[in-house]
Amino acid sequence: MCSPVAVIGLSAAAGVYSAYNQYQQGNSEGQYYNYLSNQSAQQGQLALERGKQQAKVIQDLASHQIKDLKTAGAQMSASQRAALAANGIDASSVTAQDIATDTLSKQDMDELAIRYNANTRAWEAQTDANYQDYAARAEADQYRYASRNARRAGKTNAFSTLLGTAATTAYQYNFLKRK
Repeated sequence: MCSPVAVIGLSAAAGVYSAYNQYQQGNSEGQYYNYLSNQSAQQGQLALERGKQQAKVIQDLASHQIKDLKTAGAQMSASQRAALAANGIDASSVTAQDIATDTLSKQDMDELAIRYNANTRAWEAQTDANYQDYAARAEADQYRYASRNARRAGKTNAFSTLLGTAATTAYQYNFLKRK
């Protein structure tokens, strides 16, 4: 049979070991939440980068569409002049100029519509990316708070275990001393 002093010593050692494990568990949970926080922050940065790239692609596509529109407009203008000349209408006549002005006006309106639509879609892509980044940063903040709380809980639990162990050990010691 073990001596009472050995039992008290083992009880104290078990309490210290338990406190150490609680402290380590709090640190491990804190590290886990920090990892999740970093992942969320990276997701937010990726969302911003993706939004910038989408906006750039949208603007580049609009530039190509405008270029194609201008090419088609130049071809249409040339076809109109040829048709007018074939019908014997002078290119400097009011009718010819009205047709050319109307064609150019419609081309300008189409170009403005392409630019407006591209700007709107690019703005939507960037705004969506900003919202995703905001949500990811908020989530990262929550994980950081959870990390701090896990570490505090680990320290509190460890301290509580040490106090409980000290009280139990003191009680056991006083009990043996009285015998």
